[in-house]
Amino acid sequence: MKKLRRLAALWMTLALLLSAYTPSRAAVSVYFVAVNDQFVTLEQETMPFWSDGRLYVSDVVFSDTYKRHLGITSSPNQQTFVLFTARSALTFDLAAGQCYDNRGSTYSAAAVERSGHVFFPLDTVCTFFGLTYSYIATSIAPVIRIKSDKAVLSDFYFIDSGTTFMRTAYNAYLREIEDSQAAVPQPVEPVEPDPPEQGGTDVPSVQGQRVALAVLVTEEAAAKQMLTVFTIYQAQGTFLLTPDQAETMPDLVRSLVAGGQTLALRADTPQEIERGQEALWRAACVCTGLVFSDKGAGTLRFDLDFSALGVNSGRRAETVLARIAARQRQTAALLGTDECCGALSALIRGLRAGENKIVGCR
Repeated sequence: MKKLRRLAALWMTLALLLSAYTPSRAAVSVYFVAVNDQFVTLEQETMPFWSDGRLYVSDVVFSDTYKRHLGITSSPNQQTFVLFTARSALTFDLAAGQCYDNRGSTYSAAAVERSGHVFFPLDTVCTFFGLTYSYIATSIAPVIRIKSDKAVLSDFYFIDSGTTFMRTAYNAYLREIEDSQAAVPQPVEPVEPDPPEQGGTDVPSVQGQRVALAVLVTEEAAAKQMLTVFTIYQAQGTFLLTPDQAETMPDLVRSLVAGGQTLALRADTPQEIERGQEALWRAACVCTGLVFSDKGAGTLRFDLDFSALGVNSGRRAETVLARIAARQRQTAALLGTDECCGALSALIRGLRAGENKIVGCR
């Protein structure tokens, strides 16, 4: 009886999470950065990201008002950037992809240039300069706090004292993202060509609906291709992962989170759900209230299921779009595995033509 009550409580918790969940492109990809007892300005261009299991932070952390806390700064010299203190220096050569210190020792880490900023591997920098950092999960967004011996507050009191600021900054950031997306015209033609089998088919448009598109993850490379398509069209999709995939593909999890995509677990039992949630948390400090069960016991339901045939041709994209249009209301569609969604870009083009909003499942 106790076991049954525990199972019922778990499913009730998942249902509550689902009802409280509000999809947002930025909600799962925002990281606050703090240096000792000061938050760094929250900006899209300087947002930290994960790559190959490493966390990268931008040059803003080591410049301007934040440098006095750490005694460290960045000095650009063409393609060379130097982080230094009075006693030591760490040089990053962007062109060569190398990192070395003032004694000639080399390191495997490299800096990355994005959106006009240089991003540095945080673990390498902290280890070299004797700094520490915390990855703190909060109800608003994760906080990456870089600390020297000049830090005054503990992580607990720092987050407690900064909650009001974080909530205000977070809401302002989301408004800025929404405004910037509204100002950018949606692409009419794909940035990358569709697979040859699509034949450039023009897909009829749906009009003014909210459409959630979901993909079943099978292979990491195929899932990342789907992520690229969603990114090109500034659309949000839902990626369904099994607990095993969440455990063995942490880099994919981080890429999906950083790309603003929605994650869902594909599991049938409470034990599987718990294992999947733990894996998501280890990979990117995220969890999800969305659970899809092949046995129908999950919290996630689909109005249309195209998984049997997929969306791998222009003709299939037409069929899917026609079925979505026939509903004339908000629709959640399961497209199938990432390997059978080669015509995803054609489908999104058709949805965009009708000014539909492509959202994550909820």
